[in-house]
Amino acid sequence: MAILTALTLRAVFRLAYPQTEGLIGSITSLFGLMLRVRDHTTLSRRSATLAVPRLNPAAADGNVRPIHLLVDNTGLRLCGAGE
Repeated sequence: MAILTALTLRAVFRLAYPQTEGLIGSITSLFGLMLRVRDHTTLSRRSATLAVPRLNPAAADGNVRPIHLLVDNTGLRLCGAGE
């Protein structure tokens, strides 16, 4: 779940794998957690086998659609406009 969350944040913010590793490290330190953050090579390898949400902000007519990011105690979810 932690790796999937990291890869989802990577997709949302359009980050490279090393930047994603840094973001997750910053988030865990902000929360005061002493958790080990997976390195960017692990994130890269796991992205090939996990179903990571793909962002497609452009609609068929070429207009940009908003993307909604929902975070609650059950996890992280990406929704297109109107979902």
